[in-house]
Amino acid sequence: MVGSCSGPVTILIAETDRIVRWAIAETLKHAGYATTEVCTAAEALAVLEGPAPVGMLITGRSIVGGGVALAHLVHHGWPSIGIIVTSAIGRHHRYDLPPGTRLLGKPYMFSDIVREVESGLASVREWASACAQTHDPLVSLMTSVGTVPYSADGIVA
Repeated sequence: MVGSCSGPVTILIAETDRIVRWAIAETLKHAGYATTEVCTAAEALAVLEGPAPVGMLITGRSIVGGGVALAHLVHHGWPSIGIIVTSAIGRHHRYDLPPGTRLLGKPYMFSDIVREVESGLASVREWASACAQTHDPLVSLMTSVGTVPYSADGIVA
């Protein structure tokens, strides 16, 4: 898990189904992450525009406001946030997603969510470690809040 000086990374969960949202949140809390739960794209954007840093977004493809549209907005507006989209449609629709977005097909086990989050945040650790030697103030700031930018191919830039 990647965290800042003030605590664990926060994962924003945007999912319409209350039970699925709760189960994802509980799974991630048990894995040591902080979570924020919302059920629409508009609510997710309100959280992202707020003061609390978010390290990753997990969104259902079919949430109100559109999970794919939300993924694109987050990719362009908050490029340092990792994105996971869950969908029952299948992996052949991956081309709809912004670069670097992880697609998790349904049905999935909740351990798959933890694995995807950890894989995405491992890239953050690698990038922060590699850049720490540059003594770049922006890198230091981004590392302290637990976020770093992703490149177009999903690798941390």
